[in-house]
Amino acid sequence: MQETSWPLSQPASRCPKVASLFSLLYGCRIRSNRSIPGLTSATAGPVDVEVVFDAARPPASEDSTPIYESSVLAVRRTPASYHWTYRDRTEFLIGARGDRVVSFTPNGAVIEDSCLYLVGPVFGFVLRLRGVVCLHASLVVIAGRAVAFCGTAGAGKSSIVAAFSQLGYPILAEDVAALDDRGDTLAVQPGYPRVNLWPDSVAALCGSADGLPKITPQWEKRYLPLVPATSFHSTPAPLAAVYILGDRIPEVQPAIRALQPNDAFIALVANSYTYYLLDASMRAREFEVLGRVVRTVPVRAVSPPSDIAHMPDLCDALLDDFANL
Repeated sequence: MQETSWPLSQPASRCPKVASLFSLLYGCRIRSNRSIPGLTSATAGPVDVEVVFDAARPPASEDSTPIYESSVLAVRRTPASYHWTYRDRTEFLIGARGDRVVSFTPNGAVIEDSCLYLVGPVFGFVLRLRGVVCLHASLVVIAGRAVAFCGTAGAGKSSIVAAFSQLGYPILAEDVAALDDRGDTLAVQPGYPRVNLWPDSVAALCGSADGLPKITPQWEKRYLPLVPATSFHSTPAPLAAVYILGDRIPEVQPAIRALQPNDAFIALVANSYTYYLLDASMRAREFEVLGRVVRTVPVRAVSPPSDIAHMPDLCDALLDDFANL
């Protein structure tokens, strides 16, 4: 059975018929057949990525090759596409050129569930296919410049930028830092006007674990809505500093130190987005861009306080450190 029976390679006339909706994400204009929750709306124009929801379940392909498998995600590769299957049976077919995504939402799930994957890992990989290097980071804008906080899941990236938002600093992106290579400078493209937070972070931020709306009825995470032009920075900003979040410490004051170039490069590679799916050309592109980051942007290591109640102290320390760079 050929994958041409699934909408990725079918003409648009054979895909689900709904009025075209346009939105922006990480510098790309998306055209979709359904609204994508949380994204900034856009006017019609040249389309970078087509997104189709509610497609029939993709058939197995005889020429697909498994390239990645974990307890959460399995990925198979064909000459024309990447087929992602999540443990909860949500599936995506991603065009090899990064210009088309088809989503299947399984029975019992809602479109918000699929969109959580779409705006994170799926679109992060779409960007990699399009030649954009991405870091696993959340970013805040300070004095017109982007400051990135890198770290693994649970490191506190989202909690830190949410705390900065309370101090009046706009958020540029959450979880994915899309590096816009402009030759002489590296900027970061805006994400979407939300920050997703676990209940303990919501409680620290709002005084109650249910103080913010759920991102989807089936997830415990909640989201902090951001207002464009005030709490959300909707245009690219030059990258000015990268902070690598490490192990938490019991002290109130965080430990912040500079990383030597070799250590900084290793830390950035370890925190690149969808690193587990990169081929040789993507990896070479990543090394070239991240090498330039190390040469031109301060990269710092941070050991945050273990008690989330000390988040304001962490923000103050980071602001002082950034001001002295």
